[in-house]
Amino acid sequence: MKDVVGSRARRALLVIAAGALAIGVAPGRQAQGISQRPCVPTLKHLEHFGFALVDCGFDDPLDGVVKTNYADEVAPFSNIAHLCVFQPTDSIGGRLATFAALQMRAILSVESLFFNRVPDFSSPSGSRLTLRGDYLARWQQFLAVNGSVIDEDTVAALYLADEPFWNNCAAADLQAVADLLEASRPGIPTLIVEAAPALASLVVPASVDWIGFDHYGVLDPGSDATYLGELDLLKSRRSSAHQRVLLIMEAQWFPAYGIFGVTEDDLGAVALNYYALGQSDPAVIGMIGYLWPGGFDAPDQKGARELPASVQAVYAFLGHEIAGK
Repeated sequence: MKDVVGSRARRALLVIAAGALAIGVAPGRQAQGISQRPCVPTLKHLEHFGFALVDCGFDDPLDGVVKTNYADEVAPFSNIAHLCVFQPTDSIGGRLATFAALQMRAILSVESLFFNRVPDFSSPSGSRLTLRGDYLARWQQFLAVNGSVIDEDTVAALYLADEPFWNNCAAADLQAVADLLEASRPGIPTLIVEAAPALASLVVPASVDWIGFDHYGVLDPGSDATYLGELDLLKSRRSSAHQRVLLIMEAQWFPAYGIFGVTEDDLGAVALNYYALGQSDPAVIGMIGYLWPGGFDAPDQKGARELPASVQAVYAFLGHEIAGK
C-alpha cells in the first residue's frame, strides 16, 4: 500500500487514462456516471474494512493543521486501520489503546523493523528491500517494549512487507520474516501486498495468511478483465489453502482524473464496485482503502478524507455492512 512518493501515483494515472479511454470518455468530457454494480447482503467471509496511513506519522498537507493520527476520523466506519512503526524502540501501547477504544484493530506495518530500502536501478521500483543483519535483535527489542500489548485483540494483521517483489526482495528474506512473525505471534495473521506488475514474480510463504495487490485507477474491478486476471494470478500464487485476500480499494483522487471525466463524487461508486467484487469472492476477507490522508504520493493527491460527503456516505454504508458500525 505505501510506496515511494510518485511511483504509485504514476501507475494510477496511467491506468485511469487507459480505463477512461476504454469506456469512451474523452479528455475534457464529463463521465456520464460510473456504472455501479448491485450489492447484496454482506456475506460472512467479508469481515474487515478500513483505510491506509491512518496512524503512520504522516501530516496531510491539504488540511492546514498539524495532525498525523486520523483514528477519530475513520472510526465511525472502520474496524481496521493502518498503523506504522519505524524503530524497535517505538512504544505503541497508547496508540493501540486509542484504536481499541474506537473499536478498531491495527494493520500493523512492521517492515521498517526488518528491511532497508536501498537504491537499485535493476529493480522495477528503483529500490530494493534488503533484510537487515540485525532484524532478529530489532524484533526482540520491539517485543520487549510492546509484547504485552500486541495480541489478537489489538492487531488484525502484521503487515510485513509492501510490494516486496516490485522492490526486488529476496524470497528467502521474506520467508525468514514471515516465519519469525508466525512463530512469535501465531494468532495474528501476517499480510503482504504486492504491486500488480510484479504478481508473476510473487512467492508467498506458507506462513503468510493474507495477501493483496494494488492496481489503482480501475473504476469497476469486477468488470475489468485486466484487474480480474491479476486477482486470479494473485490467488494462483498462494502456497496454502488458508490464505485469504485483502482488497486494496481505490480511495484517492488526482486532478488528472478529471481530464478523463472521473470526478471526486465518482469514488463512491468505485468503492461500491470494490464491495460488490468482495462479496462475490469467498477468498476475500476484507477491504482497505488507499488512502486516508491526501498529499502522500503527490502534492495534489486527495485522500479519502478530502472526498465529498456523498463518498463519505458510501464509506459509512460499507462500514455498517462489513464492520457492523
